[in-house]
Amino acid sequence: MRLRLVILVLAAIIIGVGSYSGIVNVIKEPIENVIIGYKSPSAWNNRGVDYVIGKRVAQNDSEAVKWFCKAAKQGEVMAQRNLGLMYAAGKGVPQDNGKAMQWFRKAALQNDAVSQLNLGVMYQKGMGTQQNDREAIKWIHKAAAQGFP
Repeated sequence: MRLRLVILVLAAIIIGVGSYSGIVNVIKEPIENVIIGYKSPSAWNNRGVDYVIGKRVAQNDSEAVKWFCKAAKQGEVMAQRNLGLMYAAGKGVPQDNGKAMQWFRKAALQNDAVSQLNLGVMYQKGMGTQQNDREAIKWIHKAAAQGFP
């Protein structure tokens, strides 16, 4: 990452961006990555959220999915939930209830109440799986036991 930053700074100087503000714009995002320290799954999830809402970066659902996926594969519960939401809505990825369920299940097994409720609703409606009232009730009760909703 730091090598990339150095290369970008040198490239900006060599091509003569023309002003200090031009150089800042060229290297702004890589510097933010170094300063904020996108080295943890939680930070990767937050970066994904930035892309979903367009905070500090241009709004880009596909880029958000990349960050959520990176964090979710490391067990970050919020990223697993967010990835489930992206698949359920078809934002940044093709809509896929089966994959949404997989990610909600991973988060639900880590006691994420929102994912437990989402999983219960998916079982209740037969979305991404065969309709199953018993499983629906089980997951909805787990969410309710945590005070959600």
